[in-house]
Amino acid sequence: VPDYPWQRITFSSYVPRTPSAGARWRATVDQLSHRAPTTGAEKDEVGRLLAQTLLQTFPNNVMAQASRLDRGSGSRDATPSLVRNAMHLM
Repeated sequence: VPDYPWQRITFSSYVPRTPSAGARWRATVDQLSHRAPTTGAEKDEVGRLLAQTLLQTFPNNVMAQASRLDRGSGSRDATPSLVRNAMHLM
């Protein structure tokens, strides 16, 4: 997900893009609701996971813009934020 100010994120619908996206959202929320994060780092990770899943589940301007950029570039180059997130996970 590209870096994007949260104040500029808009959702065009709160209906999941697909049934599988809706199921993934429900499973993520259910899993996280059974275990409260205890450290600041865990809270940050939970927040990122929820934000990523939310953006992938419901139609919004951030993912629409990323999709347009992806189609326009003709390639699937990694964005700096994607690389940074991957490095953080490793």
